[in-house]
Amino acid sequence: MSFPNLTSQPRFLLLVCLFLLFILLQPKLSSISKFTRANSLTRLTNQIIDKKTLDLKQYWEFREFYSPGSFTSYPLEAVSSPLRNMISSLDPDMKEQLSFQSPLVTSIGGFTTLSSLPMLPQQTLLVQTKTVHYYHDSSNNLVLIFVQPVSEMKKANGFLQHEEDHEETRGDYWLEVTEIRQR
Repeated sequence: MSFPNLTSQPRFLLLVCLFLLFILLQPKLSSISKFTRANSLTRLTNQIIDKKTLDLKQYWEFREFYSPGSFTSYPLEAVSSPLRNMISSLDPDMKEQLSFQSPLVTSIGGFTTLSSLPMLPQQTLLVQTKTVHYYHDSSNNLVLIFVQPVSEMKKANGFLQHEEDHEETRGDYWLEVTEIRQR
């Protein structure tokens, strides 16, 4: 009776485990897993509810890794009209500057003169402050609306680092509307 070579098996198992961990923890690839996406959404939701504010860096990371997609800068064309309608109702003069589209997340942002958001009479609100609204819409999607000073947005968004390059930089604030579809 011969015994298997035990010295090579642990190395092989270790390599397989490391490879699997690398794949599962890779941010872009981790969005494939429903569990990882749900966990990411839960972290963002808990942060917004607990602190009644939005960590902009966490938001940008969430949006990109929850459902990888693409950014479009001004002029925006193929962005869903419900988001555009929301923005028009909040600030008809806002110039859309940046959109993000993916299978599960859509957002539109731009410069505004608004420094706070109007209060909403929604019954499904999770958070409502002067700068952040977070709620479930009629389709049970999550909607995140926020307004932040451009100076704060520059810390989280490289697009705004070159604000002087944008023709329409009216306002010292950034308004963004995001729809998050849960699957």
